[in-house]
Amino acid sequence: MNLSLEQLHAYDPEPYQSGEVSRYLCCFCGEDKAHDNAHRCLTVRVDGVWHCMRCDERGVLKEYRKHARVSAMQHAYHKRMGAVPTRTAGIFE
Repeated sequence: MNLSLEQLHAYDPEPYQSGEVSRYLCCFCGEDKAHDNAHRCLTVRVDGVWHCMRCDERGVLKEYRKHARVSAMQHAYHKRMGAVPTRTAGIFE
């Protein structure tokens, strides 16, 4: 899915912040839900990976795609060499 941080903030300008995760109202689920913290089902991690727990849409925010591609290539290289770096371990597996 094609989604940017700007689009998320336009749809839900006041996300719920919890540590390294932000929760937004999902713009893909439709308008048939209340606009409160209990219904902020789209989570965004600090690395730009997002996932809606309600409609199961997921992806990487546009602003983070280049970094995610590079990290995925580095991870694949290190995996082939038999040594997965700690900072990416588990993210792409």
